[in-house]
Amino acid sequence: MWISEKLILVAITIFLGSCAGPTSPFGAQALVFSEFRAEPQKLIKHAIEQEISQRQVYHTPFDLVLNIKDDKKIPKDFRFEILHNGKRLHRWWRSEKILMNPLNPTQAKVVFENLSLLPGRKNEITFLYYRDKNSKPVAYKFLPPHCPLRTGRSIASLTPFQPKGVHIESLESIAKNNEINPSLLAALVAQESSFNPLAISWAKALGLTQVTPLANEDILRQRPEWKHDPQIKDLSFLELKAKILTKKLTKEQDWRLDETKSLEGGSIYLNLLSDYWSRPSVKQTLDRSFNKDIPLTDILLASYNSGAYRVKRSILRKKEKWLESRELKEARKYVMNIKSYCHAFAMNQETL
Repeated sequence: MWISEKLILVAITIFLGSCAGPTSPFGAQALVFSEFRAEPQKLIKHAIEQEISQRQVYHTPFDLVLNIKDDKKIPKDFRFEILHNGKRLHRWWRSEKILMNPLNPTQAKVVFENLSLLPGRKNEITFLYYRDKNSKPVAYKFLPPHCPLRTGRSIASLTPFQPKGVHIESLESIAKNNEINPSLLAALVAQESSFNPLAISWAKALGLTQVTPLANEDILRQRPEWKHDPQIKDLSFLELKAKILTKKLTKEQDWRLDETKSLEGGSIYLNLLSDYWSRPSVKQTLDRSFNKDIPLTDILLASYNSGAYRVKRSILRKKEKWLESRELKEARKYVMNIKSYCHAFAMNQETL
């Protein structure tokens, strides 16, 4: 009896494991998908409306609230489905809550709590609302975070960070003087150093904007008066970290440890990268590789992280899918996290 029960348990375990299939942010998916490609429609009489401030978030788990409005009344048995990367999800369990409005039958909410999107994965998400089984779906595309390079929008908040040596006013001033989106510069700092002015990486990148030794050389050509300790190149990571922690190396010896100059230097380097990608010969590569708009912000951020040469090589090989290349795996996470921070820092402003 004990043996047969054990065999049954093993069989159930194997069955459940084999049926798990790939996962999505909204729960397990079935092994067989039905292809469904729907372009977002303009919503007229019945629609899924999303809060203006809400876009995809990658840097932290978040709550997503979708407001459904249907002038013909929302039936209790309406269908709500999700398309993830062009495939309809068949889920054994649903993570969302459906909240009907008892005072207004034309309104309802779909709430996803503690939703997590992985920045290294592709996330094309569309929500579908069916009034009944015979009606056509109304589709709403959940857009990724958007973060333009050049804009004058101010920073609403740096939450969850509470930087001590960095003030929003000075960050905005430096960004605007360099014609950089202030929220983008703040997001770059959040991703690079978590607003720690003494941050150091294994590649010996220093400061708020984590300027590498190679980037440092380019920036010093623009700011030759800034102090730089040439002995840093001969130190190991641990030796360099020890010098910073014991205050034997400070902002008086190297500009990258100065909060204001680090913000300025990071902005300068973004503009140097922009100049590189604007060269006629390089611009031709972009024009040939992209059928639609060139994602310049993504390209600059990926170049900041992985180098312009590696990014250019991926664009030549993969064209519009350049950020999905294996050699830019970390750069993709980096880009999506920064754009997510950027949108969050400016989300109380008008829609980006």
